[in-house]
Amino acid sequence: MIVMAKEKKQPQLEELRAQLQRALADYANLSRRVEEEKKAVIRFANVVLIAKFLGVLDSLEAAQKIIGSEGLELVVQKFRGVVESEGVKEITVKPGEAFNPNYHEAVETVVGAEDGKVVEVVEKGYGLEGKVIRPARVKVSKKIEPASTQKEQVNG
Repeated sequence: MIVMAKEKKQPQLEELRAQLQRALADYANLSRRVEEEKKAVIRFANVVLIAKFLGVLDSLEAAQKIIGSEGLELVVQKFRGVVESEGVKEITVKPGEAFNPNYHEAVETVVGAEDGKVVEVVEKGYGLEGKVIRPARVKVSKKIEPASTQKEQVNG
């Protein structure tokens, strides 16, 4: 009789043990997910704050070009150092390179020899961890065809 009672309780005990293991695994997964979400929120908040600081850095650099003060240059360098220490990198853009909508924002088109080439950088762009925080704002070339070629296309 005692042996039969133990045999009846054994499957129940195994089922309870399995439920406990699943509950512990679910809790561990939930804990990990909550931690990942916290980190994502912190990263997002940092990106928003850094994006605001980039406008200040632009203003400081513009003031430095006009004023040319050594003291202001030190402030600009220090500010740039703080931003870079957070992992922010400037998106390098050179005049003549192809326009890339993933990294550039066209703010103006100008007449040029070729279509889709960066002519001038209006505002620097920045990225963080491989993602664009702010695209570089650029002027892009647009090739204008001679009037005789345009007439042929219309008539043809």
